[in-house]
Amino acid sequence: MTRYLITSLFIAFLLTASGCKKDKDVEKDSPTFSVKIEGNNWSASNITGVYSALTETTTVAGISGLTEQLQVIFPGRQTGSFDIGSQFGCDCAYINGSANGYMASWGDNPVGRVEITKYDTTQNVVSGTFYFDGYNFDGDMKRFTEGSFTNVPLMLY
Repeated sequence: MTRYLITSLFIAFLLTASGCKKDKDVEKDSPTFSVKIEGNNWSASNITGVYSALTETTTVAGISGLTEQLQVIFPGRQTGSFDIGSQFGCDCAYINGSANGYMASWGDNPVGRVEITKYDTTQNVVSGTFYFDGYNFDGDMKRFTEGSFTNVPLMLY
């Protein structure tokens, strides 16, 4: 859990730092990151990906506004399907402000899947889909459906 916290804090820093860039023309293969939260559309305005050799996990993260962040974490650097709760290193988390966090792994019987459709180690980009039921500390549940991310650039550390 400590490894994920360190990775999460590092990604939050990267997203904040990269959010200070000048606007540029939208390119054909610009990264995207979106999901439906309880049926409502959500999309990230700032997106990044990180592969950690220390934890051997890839994290795709997006920020919307000042406080909303969504992370998709999966093991390794390959395509494939990863079930949350049944495979080490696979989780999804949504943070809205400092007090409202929802994680798939906080449920008694975690529900969710991450499907990696593209993991290009030459171009260092990743694409995939996901869904999950996220739980907060009080046991309240939010459903995250139709999640997708495309052409997310990866940093290696």
